[in-house]
Amino acid sequence: ANTLFGTTTNAGYKVDVSGTARVTQSAYFATSSGNVGIGTTTATDSSSFGKALDLQGANGAAIYIRYSTDPTNQFATVGYDRTGIGLALSVNNALPISFYTNNSQRMRIFPNGNVRIGSTFTDNGFLFQVGGQSMVVGEGGTGSNDAFLVTNAGSGVGAESGLITQLNSSNAAYIFSIPGKHTFQTVNTNPFEFLTSGSATILHISNSRNVGISQTTFGTGGTQVFAIATGATPSSSPADCFQLYSQDITAGNAAAHFRTENGAIIKVYQETTAVGSATVSSPGAGSIIKTDDTFDGYTLQQVVKALRNLGLLA
Repeated sequence: ANTLFGTTTNAGYKVDVSGTARVTQSAYFATSSGNVGIGTTTATDSSSFGKALDLQGANGAAIYIRYSTDPTNQFATVGYDRTGIGLALSVNNALPISFYTNNSQRMRIFPNGNVRIGSTFTDNGFLFQVGGQSMVVGEGGTGSNDAFLVTNAGSGVGAESGLITQLNSSNAAYIFSIPGKHTFQTVNTNPFEFLTSGSATILHISNSRNVGISQTTFGTGGTQVFAIATGATPSSSPADCFQLYSQDITAGNAAAHFRTENGAIIKVYQETTAVGSATVSSPGAGSIIKTDDTFDGYTLQQVVKALRNLGLLA
């Protein structure tokens, strides 16, 4: 039989209450499917979790979690608003929202909106902070333009946006985008270095504005110096470029080498070895030196042309 409270109209429910009802002891409410509905008579487990508490309202619904019967006291809500907010987790006081897995806190959102992920949940004043290793991976597939983007779209536009890598307050580096340029900056005298996967230095930029390719030391007192460590000699010439590299002229005497597009090697160094017994040989009669006479195997024409190629003669 159906039981009616405050009504004489039987709508077909086992218990039908017209007016305010209160349960003062533990109670269990269920539909025939085991789902519980508030604001609906057809509670549905739409995502097939197994059982559902189905709250329905004209534009959404919410669950309020309080510590007292005073509706103005501190409370938390889990709500849904279909007009634009969507799912909302909130508290109405200065307490944070914390997320746990396996009984351990993993993330905290502070009352000022700052977010902390990791093991130490204190607000250090940063909008977003991660404790521990993290990685940003683009997964758009071949040809995608996935990237990690840092942009300043607020009131600070026109100032700067950037990334900060920090060991501590005295050991930090900045990558900034500011109007007209992009900058790399350190807060101390440590250099910038670009390394290979094997931790070998590719490029070194010192606090004295010295730049080295596979070279991290420079001459005493030098500033704004460009240094290249001796490596392997290139054996081919890419189109439309020359190649600059360092090779030994003799042991202990590395010098600049240029390989031109056509494969010619130009070496820039000072000859310190005496010519010795080299003499001028003249195929013509008399003692007049002619343009086709040779000196140490080279004609005067070749010497003049080489000096012109080096820019030493106009």
